[in-house]
Amino acid sequence: MVIKKQKLDHESYEREEKAVFHGREPEVLKCIHTLSCFTNYKGGKYFVKEVKNPKFLKSFFDAAVLENKLNSYLDPSVSGIIGVSSYNKKGVKIIIKKSNRGPHFYKEDGYFINFKKEKVFVFKRGSIGIRRSGLNDIFNSKDLEALFKNKLSELFKGVQEVVVKQPIGELFNTIGKLKGISSEIVAYKHSPKDPEAVPMRQILDTEPFNNINEELNASVKSWKTSKAMPSEVLIANAYKNSKNIKNKEHLNLLLLSSLEKHLPPYLWASKIKSPELKSLIKEIINKDCYPSTNEALKLIVVLSSRFVAEILSLADSSKYISVNHLATKISNLNLKDKNRIESIRKFLLGTTNYNGKINIDTTINDFIEANREKKSESKYLWRIYDLENFGWRLSK
Repeated sequence: MVIKKQKLDHESYEREEKAVFHGREPEVLKCIHTLSCFTNYKGGKYFVKEVKNPKFLKSFFDAAVLENKLNSYLDPSVSGIIGVSSYNKKGVKIIIKKSNRGPHFYKEDGYFINFKKEKVFVFKRGSIGIRRSGLNDIFNSKDLEALFKNKLSELFKGVQEVVVKQPIGELFNTIGKLKGISSEIVAYKHSPKDPEAVPMRQILDTEPFNNINEELNASVKSWKTSKAMPSEVLIANAYKNSKNIKNKEHLNLLLLSSLEKHLPPYLWASKIKSPELKSLIKEIINKDCYPSTNEALKLIVVLSSRFVAEILSLADSSKYISVNHLATKISNLNLKDKNRIESIRKFLLGTTNYNGKINIDTTINDFIEANREKKSESKYLWRIYDLENFGWRLSK
């Protein structure tokens, strides 16, 4: 008996047909690959004339299942772009739209084991699928160049439309977004709030920074380039806006610069993970640069007595007499008894209690605007606030 092959319709950039689906691993992977190529192109339709085992209609040919299967291989993920319906009584029709989050690259290898027990790859990790005529292919340098040009064209087309159509508020909003583009080229990361975002370098200008994190990012760059520390004003403003500061490099630089400039350090220390904080303190002590070493010794008194002993042993070899004297004072403190908190207050602040309520925003504003004499008063109040609100967190 001769079995006639089912006649397939014409395949193209946006259409693929399969006569039969048995549910074998090669078929599954090839289907995933085709759908990925479609969504990276302009979308497409995938037809299967006959699904041999009806169980695959639910276990594989279901929109949610297919989406999960795709997302197990793709990054960034796809969402809400797949539709599945019955076709030819025994088959299925899959429609997948072009993704506005693309291109999607493979985060896992897609392979099966053949009868010779060899790996046969359908797609490989790190590659990007693309549709060419009726075939699946992989992105090449020309595809990436075209993608980049299209993204730039879309970006500046949006600016042009705003300029032409008005209102002026929309123009400023768009310019604000452009200025907010990261100043570093970073690994691709999909943001649900901005699905078409691509890594770009910041547009250079001399306008003020939009927020504290932009200014801190510039300070980190300056520190890495020329070892220039942030100003007291920037540190003070960062303190007032500390809830918005989470970047590890920003926090490390704020701690280092606070120690260098005799400013309260405990807030920044409390936001750094304990192992990283201890490593940073050891590095400061070993470098033995005044006044940072002195200020780091004052910081450690709220930490564990075991770590304090370790740091004091490192400080013994300091070339500065003042550091040696300070280390001796700290070693004479009884940091294990029940009056530890009072002893630390007396050591750091010269008093065992302070009952006044401190408005930190007002205090910091006074510090920024005050003359030298008044600045010392504001800094003292700031130190009290810092110890009472953040220093004791480190002792837990």
